[in-house]
Amino acid sequence: MAHDWHPSVMRSTSLISKSGPLADTLSGTLSSTISSTLAGSIEVIVGSMFSGKTEELLRLLKRAQFARQATQVFKPRIDSRYSVDHIASHNKNLMAAHVIEKAADIYQHLRADTRVVGIDEGQFFDQELVDVCSDLADRGLRVIVAGLDTNWRGKPFHPMPELMAVAEHVHKLHAVCVVCGAAASRTQRLRPSTQEILVGDDSSYEARCRECFDNSLGLVAELDLAMDEGITGTDAGTHLLVAHDCHKNIHTVHAHEL
Repeated sequence: MAHDWHPSVMRSTSLISKSGPLADTLSGTLSSTISSTLAGSIEVIVGSMFSGKTEELLRLLKRAQFARQATQVFKPRIDSRYSVDHIASHNKNLMAAHVIEKAADIYQHLRADTRVVGIDEGQFFDQELVDVCSDLADRGLRVIVAGLDTNWRGKPFHPMPELMAVAEHVHKLHAVCVVCGAAASRTQRLRPSTQEILVGDDSSYEARCRECFDNSLGLVAELDLAMDEGITGTDAGTHLLVAHDCHKNIHTVHAHEL
């Protein structure tokens, strides 16, 4: 790639064109300076749902485009809530994106002139996302990834924690707790399901603070649904066991109801 160096850099280059110890030292310093301006990096934007992660990703990508830096955007196929082929915030702000199944698929679409790579919903990708982002950064690209740092149980949502560990910059955003109005760092699941990954919107999730967060709600709703549908025997016992493992009082309460 051709670069238009600043005139001061060009003058410095001409000054050190002659051989000698001083010229060698200045040449090494200049090379180091130029390399640092082209160095890649990883930026991670995390937080609960409704904390503005995708909005922040869009803002950074638009700034890069305004600076005439070639950008490419990627999203997981599993997330088609607001658009199939765009990353989309809850406010319906959109940006066209490549839809991929796994992190390594980025290489199939990566252009030679790309300087900035944006990745949304990083938590839905496989563990290889960490290696792919590191490799892209090592090549001199700026990689920006947005995603949930904790799951519906309030536990680390892999591979985001590992990606945060190797990133140069981590932005932790907060939503507003719908219960008390405090800063929210947790994603409260409302729908009856024990699935680890359940793509949904504000009808399935809401933001909560640490104090108001209850990781048993999804399990309680699952158990209530099972009893409403008249599940008995082994199936009901399984539901009770799962609920009991996560919330000690649930088993006792619902055992009497059965």
